Amino acid sequence: MSIDKKKEPKAIEALQRPGFYVEEDSLPWRDVFKEFGSNEAGVCLAGGRHKEGLTQKKAVRNDRNTTKAYIRNGERQTSHRQKNGHSAR
Repeated sequence: MSIDKKKEPKAIEALQRPGFYVEEDSLPWRDVFKEFGSNEAGVCLAGGRHKEGLTQKKAVRNDRNTTKAYIRNGERQTSHRQKNGHSAR
């Protein structure tokens, strides 16, 4: 996200009122979290499974059960996610 350089001082001032501050010596998150490496998606999926106490097999089984719920009489039904503009898996 970029902001018009003329509006930047006002934006910073507006954010400082509720307690935000400008951090001058911050580090890029990828430099701090080396464990992501080049597999950010895989690490995030593993973290989500761990958080929910799922193994890979349990996660796949849950996904298949969810997919089966959308299939009726050999035709894929429109899911709630698709109705709200999300793509099908």
